[in-house]
Amino acid sequence: MSDALQRPPRAWLPDAPALRVVLDTNVLVGILAYCDPLLEAIRSAWRNRTLLPLIDDPLFEELERVRGYSHLARRWSAEATDEYLRVAVPVSAADESARCLPRCEDPDDQKLLALAARGGAHALVTADRAVLALAPRVPFAVEPPASFVARICGCGARYRDAIVKSRGRS
Repeated sequence: MSDALQRPPRAWLPDAPALRVVLDTNVLVGILAYCDPLLEAIRSAWRNRTLLPLIDDPLFEELERVRGYSHLARRWSAEATDEYLRVAVPVSAADESARCLPRCEDPDDQKLLALAARGGAHALVTADRAVLALAPRVPFAVEPPASFVARICGCGARYRDAIVKSRGRS
């Protein structure tokens, strides 16, 4: 693994329409460090370009910081990270569309909402309850990982509930 993450190229544009999604840092850690089987569907979707993860400088910098945590460094998958950064669509911070978003107590959560708004995201995937509570007040879906995975896999609520139950969450 290299010492520093490499920023994604700014010129990459997808050929086919796909679901534009912001993955919160904890979701990315689940994919990039823990290879969480529930989240493997998200990785598969970005591999086949049916899902386009969005990234901006603040999310990139947070990933770089989190990757350095000692308990994650030894688990971090350089291959998965490189793959993510190759397909992630960079979003500029110049857009003002994030001004009318509700305020979060956590500035890191606010950055994710702003990225989703600026990037024209279809969804923000997070397990953060404070962010999930804002779902009715933003112009994109805000979903927990299990619900999002069930939706992109074309699975129904029964499958989602089984995932949630097996993971000990309600």
